Amino acid sequence: MASFIIGGAACWVIGCCNRLIFTWNRITRLQEVYGERGNSEMDQLTSQTEDRVFAINLVQQLIVPTFVIDQQGKVLIWNGACERLTGVMADEVIGTQSHWMGFYPMPRMCLADVVAQGREVDLPKLYSHYSAASEIKFGIKAESWCVMPRLGTRLYLAIDAAPIYDEQSQLIAVVETLRDLTVRKLAEDELAQTKNSLISAQKLARIGSWEWDVRDNTALWSEVTHQVFGIDNINSGEHKESFLDVVDANDRGRVEQALSDALSGLKKYDIEYRIWLADGSYKILHALAEVIKDELGQPLKMLGTVQDVTERKNLEEALKESDEKLRGLFELSPLGIALTDMEGRYIEFNESFRRICGYPEDELKSLDYWALTPKKYEADEARQLAQLTSTGHYGPYEKEYVRRDGTLVPICLNGLIVMGRDGQKHIWSIVEEISERKLLENKIRDMAFYDALTHLPNRRLLNDRLDEALLAAKRSEHFGALIFLDLDNFKPLNDQFGHAAGDLLLIEVARRISACVRKTDTAARFGGDEFVILLDDLHQDPAESNRLASAIAEKILKTLSAPYLLTVPPEGNGGMAVEHHCSASIGVAVFDRYAACADVFKWADTAMYAAKNSGRNRVVINQQGGGFLT
Repeated sequence: MASFIIGGAACWVIGCCNRLIFTWNRITRLQEVYGERGNSEMDQLTSQTEDRVFAINLVQQLIVPTFVIDQQGKVLIWNGACERLTGVMADEVIGTQSHWMGFYPMPRMCLADVVAQGREVDLPKLYSHYSAASEIKFGIKAESWCVMPRLGTRLYLAIDAAPIYDEQSQLIAVVETLRDLTVRKLAEDELAQTKNSLISAQKLARIGSWEWDVRDNTALWSEVTHQVFGIDNINSGEHKESFLDVVDANDRGRVEQALSDALSGLKKYDIEYRIWLADGSYKILHALAEVIKDELGQPLKMLGTVQDVTERKNLEEALKESDEKLRGLFELSPLGIALTDMEGRYIEFNESFRRICGYPEDELKSLDYWALTPKKYEADEARQLAQLTSTGHYGPYEKEYVRRDGTLVPICLNGLIVMGRDGQKHIWSIVEEISERKLLENKIRDMAFYDALTHLPNRRLLNDRLDEALLAAKRSEHFGALIFLDLDNFKPLNDQFGHAAGDLLLIEVARRISACVRKTDTAARFGGDEFVILLDDLHQDPAESNRLASAIAEKILKTLSAPYLLTVPPEGNGGMAVEHHCSASIGVAVFDRYAACADVFKWADTAMYAAKNSGRNRVVINQQGGGFLT
């Protein structure tokens, strides 16, 4: 609460007004008594009016805004300073009870009215700050914001009101003086707001402030400082020793030395130390301070801050431990781990990554991932980078790296963007070499789609290829053909020389068939000694398509009819060489875009049996169920 000062000037004004009212009343009574006498007797009273004129002029000339009301609340005096303060002229209020209009928009009691009417009980409703004026008997002082309607502004006024009594101690008037404290009030409010903001900031940041008077060894601690030190009583008398008592014994000497160095000007006071609380727990504090010196350079006081950094220090220790663990995992990980900038330049990588790439460490650091990426992956790389930019991560993504020796190594990549300590974005990538997995996948794929003996596509893959050929025929309107082939004279070889000899024959048959077809065609082993050849995209003309299919079938038939020189393994029959003659029965089905997969197989199979029934070693063409051509 701001202090109230009625001031010597206010007391002097009230004294002048007291004499003024006393003289006024005395003259009035004399006028009543001698009013009927002649002018000569009235002239005797003239000299007594001098006090009245002097007092009125004195009050009018005062720079302190002042007005006087009588016991009925009517204005007796409204000086010029009061006119300037309120914008209300004296002739508007003299003789009326309207003095409120200078301060409020609606009628209400002023402090002078409270004194005149003895309504001190109403003070709490009228003023936020008020008290008795000790300097003047029965005087009251208050402070309040006033609206000042004539001026259109709000002013914070200090108000003093005091009663004036006659010789019989009867109240005859009340004088009220006013002072404009708006500038001071605004400054106090701003200071209080700044102080509250500072306290709030200290609480939010958990930073306390302190002041140590070096000369008398007394200290002032903020509320937060007391909280940091675990002291509930913020009015406890703190001093250097009470502070050092709670400092950990291992840190106490270091703290005292830091204080000494700061006071002597050797170093700034900037230190971390540990304190022990009453409950047996500890805190780690960080303190900063500056030394304030007198004109002779002697230290007067230290102003400082203290912050509880226990949580941060514990976190730093945990992070350090975590970093050590992560560093161990980074170095020992069987997966390659690499850090690059956004341009792909290598910043850091582990040994597994270096081993995958096949480069020495110094040489690898001079490269970027583009140097390791074959050109065929450029489109895939662009898509992965777009994903990385939009989502912050990429992968899983399979591709190949070019090793230092030029060989390709298959890898699987995953990565994410991280923010470096320098504020720049970087990319962490995890690189897994998948050579063994790829070999296993290829092996599984071969087992699923390829014949284990001849390495030709099996029936499952052939079905897929035929479905694709039928779809292609619908788009291109070209004919295709399916050649169904069954070996003649295969069983006697097996019976005489064993299955090993039969396997050698099948392998050679597969090689000869593959040599007779185009790269776009599919030669498959259908099962046993049956083979199927798929010819797609022959021609739009059916006759030409028949001719092309027949030519390829005849070529296969001729090739397969040549003698076979087979070396039977020792377990078969002593490792002897066997010459075998074998022909084939071949059925051909030419199909168009309207054909169905099952029908094409049926037509080709029917044509093949027609070839067998016709004496074998021949080609029969089934024209989509419309007859055979031999």
